[in-house]
Amino acid sequence: MDQDDVRLSSMETKLADLELTSHDGTLLWKITEVGRRRREAVSGQVVSIQSPAFYTSRTGQFGSCYYIL
Repeated sequence: MDQDDVRLSSMETKLADLELTSHDGTLLWKITEVGRRRREAVSGQVVSIQSPAFYTSRTGQFGSCYYIL
């Protein structure tokens, strides 16, 4: 990938993170591809996954959750 592709991918990731970020103290987290993630955990490739960020308010505390597979 060239530099423009890397920059575009980074901006897309940041935009997706912003779309998933809550600012009202709630976290609604849909875990996708559970079967694949379980297989990765059993094989030792991945041991946990991290939720999107959430905040208690626009200027409030930051939070995130981990799910141990």
